[in-house]
Amino acid sequence: MADDSTTVDWSCLPPELLQTIAKNLPALADYIRFRAVCHSWQRAAPISQPYLPREFPWLMLPLDRSSNRRSFSNPLTKNHQSLTLPEASHSRRLAGSSHGWLVLIDESPPIFLINPLTRDRISLPPLSSFPIVTNFDFYSIGREYTVRSPENEIDFFSLKEMRDSFIRKAILSHSPHDNADFFAFAILNQRENLAYCKNGRDEAWRIIDGVEMLLRSELVASLSYTAPIPTPDASVSTTNSLEKSGKAKTGADIIALFNLSKASCASSGQLNAAPFMHGEDVIYFNGAFYAVDKFGSIAVCDLNGDSPVVKFINVVQQIDGDMKYLVDAMGELLLVARYLEFHIDMQYYMEVCKTVKFRVFRFDWNGHEWKELANLHDRVLVLGDNSSLALLASDYRGCRGNMIYFTDDHSGSNRDSVGGDHDVGVYNLGDGSIHELPCYPCWPSWITPSLC
Repeated sequence: MADDSTTVDWSCLPPELLQTIAKNLPALADYIRFRAVCHSWQRAAPISQPYLPREFPWLMLPLDRSSNRRSFSNPLTKNHQSLTLPEASHSRRLAGSSHGWLVLIDESPPIFLINPLTRDRISLPPLSSFPIVTNFDFYSIGREYTVRSPENEIDFFSLKEMRDSFIRKAILSHSPHDNADFFAFAILNQRENLAYCKNGRDEAWRIIDGVEMLLRSELVASLSYTAPIPTPDASVSTTNSLEKSGKAKTGADIIALFNLSKASCASSGQLNAAPFMHGEDVIYFNGAFYAVDKFGSIAVCDLNGDSPVVKFINVVQQIDGDMKYLVDAMGELLLVARYLEFHIDMQYYMEVCKTVKFRVFRFDWNGHEWKELANLHDRVLVLGDNSSLALLASDYRGCRGNMIYFTDDHSGSNRDSVGGDHDVGVYNLGDGSIHELPCYPCWPSWITPSLC
């Protein structure tokens, strides 16, 4: 007969048994709790990718405007995790998420990264370090930032305006845990609209200029010019904009993406009157940043040398739609077009945007064009103000392929909607149906939970 007074020292279980248990835990939250039991259990469950459970992206939600806690919801399991995260308070704006890290902008100049699970924090160069920001004065109430336009006109912006409007989206090249020399890359709501900095090297965001004049001279020389199309393993002609412009490498370089359609210029015989257009989306792909414009043309920004090199891919057709996203889908470059409809919310007297459909294209490196896909098969896309993701549905229990998960990243009025009428849902690429995810009182964002 067993002795009821006998106790088991769970910390002395064989390491091989503990490792087997840890490898088979289904959720990241279970893995974290397992590691918290004792030191021997923690040693059996290292923080490295081969051991960590795959976790479907979470939606980050605020609990309430006065709380320092954030709720994270898994749309597949409907499980909620609540974490203390005062760094993501309502006085700070989320500008993006990448590799499990949030990019946060303060009302004053600081920009920083934080991993909400580990609470690790990394500072990036502040808003005031952008070369087009000529002055920051905290005591000039409502006019704290002075910003210079490309025409050397001066504009003034408040703390809130700069926090909410200056940077549209920011992503990372790598997880800071995997590569301490990662790049941060930002789309700006400015005519000079792509910027970057390298962690551990740059104290200011960097700018490249002179590309506009180079493109104009090329167009004047030959309106029928067609840019070479780079393939993942082929060499192409490139442009070093700093060297072409003759400017010194001063540590203040920004990549500017000029969304020129050379095909339309050739057919009309006219130069594009507005070469500066906002980047629609950017991803890190094949060792470089790929940024796309509204029509599907791409700028490839290689930051690995002493100064940036920009290559332009001009596609033979223009893709319609209200928004564009680039996705690295298991090594295949995809373009996603999002279509919106607009209506007026008479209760709150504001314009509200709703997604009505998506179209997905893959880039054909040989034909120099986007080819539409009718089916994603086992793949799932996750889109929003995060770094766009492609996942395999078969890796996640309860997940169906051929779906697009999306959040509202397109309307400032929706962000501040007091009615919580946010455009968040799941689009079925097969039949065009949309399943709306629950509305929340504040703008939700995707994050891929990670301990490393």
